[in-house]
Amino acid sequence: MPDASDTPSMYHADELQRFAEEVIGCTGTAPEQATVVARHLVEGNLAGLESHGVLRLRQYHDAVQTGQIDPTVLPTVESETAGTAMVD
Repeated sequence: MPDASDTPSMYHADELQRFAEEVIGCTGTAPEQATVVARHLVEGNLAGLESHGVLRLRQYHDAVQTGQIDPTVLPTVESETAGTAMVD
């Protein structure tokens, strides 16, 4: 019989959004950017794409800690076509 630790937790999207914003904000990401990233992660979960959702918070946090991601840089679109965009 599974114990309580085997049961998935359920959270309201707004609550998950606030949590993700806090985690991302702790990395030095500007609040506006943290909101955008958190929203996209939560939308991934809501779309049923768990691997593209808040599961990534630890990976993003670790990437900031190791210098793979600079949380202070704002993305810029370098070029666009009808179906693609190159973002730096």
